[in-house]
Amino acid sequence: MTTRSRSRPAIQAARDSRALRPMGVTVRKTIATLIASRCIESDYALLFSDRDFEPFVTHLGLRSAMFAE
Repeated sequence: MTTRSRSRPAIQAARDSRALRPMGVTVRKTIATLIASRCIESDYALLFSDRDFEPFVTHLGLRSAMFAE
């Protein structure tokens, strides 16, 4: 995993999107990438039903509130 860019959330979101592409994942909505990247950065658990967030959980460490302890 790359170093996270705290001061530039859009840059980090782009990095996260590019990190998923070699794994065969294309996120359909840009806003999903921004939300997921922000939650990863701040260590927030995200409650979601959109399938765009699953790769962030699986590959980038996004915490899902559906499975939170």
